[in-house]
Amino acid sequence: MERRGEPRWQARERPGWVARLRPGCPVSLINWSPRGALIEAGARLSPGTRVALQLTGPHESYTVKGRIQRAYVAGLSGRLGVQYRAAVMFDEVLLFRSSGAVQE
Repeated sequence: MERRGEPRWQARERPGWVARLRPGCPVSLINWSPRGALIEAGARLSPGTRVALQLTGPHESYTVKGRIQRAYVAGLSGRLGVQYRAAVMFDEVLLFRSSGAVQE
């Protein structure tokens, strides 16, 4: 049974979209919805931390503020080190369209 109340888009299904935690921490965008995103980073991400996530698509860029809702170690490799995965809950709902997002 699906518990999510919002549609979720997989990054691999929307090529050209990238994410970054401001002021400059690159992150991998796993998926996102109008209310949040799942990201992965080499930097430690702690629950409760306030963040600004910049989403950049082929034709537009948006910055949305939010909070790390949950985080965990996603993997460990000799090349990348520790990788953390975190769920970011947005402060504002984003209305995504076929080409991007619009803040509500």
